[in-house]
Amino acid sequence: TPYEEEMALCDYLADYLTKAYLTDEAEEAEKKAKAAEEKAKADIVAVKDDPFAGFKAMSKKDDQDEVYFGKGKKGKGGKKAGKPKPKKASKPVTFSLNLDLFDQFGMLSLNPPTSLDAVSTSVDELKAKKQWYSEQPRGSVPTARDLRKANGKAASNNGQSKGVNSRGKNKGNFDIT
Repeated sequence: TPYEEEMALCDYLADYLTKAYLTDEAEEAEKKAKAAEEKAKADIVAVKDDPFAGFKAMSKKDDQDEVYFGKGKKGKGGKKAGKPKPKKASKPVTFSLNLDLFDQFGMLSLNPPTSLDAVSTSVDELKAKKQWYSEQPRGSVPTARDLRKANGKAASNNGQSKGVNSRGKNKGNFDIT
């Protein structure tokens, strides 16, 4: 198909907007945890005649050495029991897009979403634009490569203006007269 790059860009933008703003992070984390748990259950093999059946796992931390060697110096306080930190409530998702995304929407001749409410409609527009690109014959629409070339030429023309500086002398030429 002639417009594969544009269709891939539509897919990328739709996936990004969906993952960043339309899916709930808690649901995604829960799905991943369930998948990991199911995989772990599948990997467990029952052990027969376990030689470590009566042992208890312990960690090597300095504060547990007190159990074996006494309290140590006076004034050296033990581990202080801290209050359990309350879990942070999930923050409302803030909506922001970087300039590259604006440029990519411009390459597709679409308007980027400007608020969180407009994200779902923008995803639908991206899917429709991908379908539209798949139906276009070769050469009927300028490709993303053509647009980049045109933008590059326009930027180089603006940057290399052979103009004269404010005093009327040529740029880059140093002349003492």
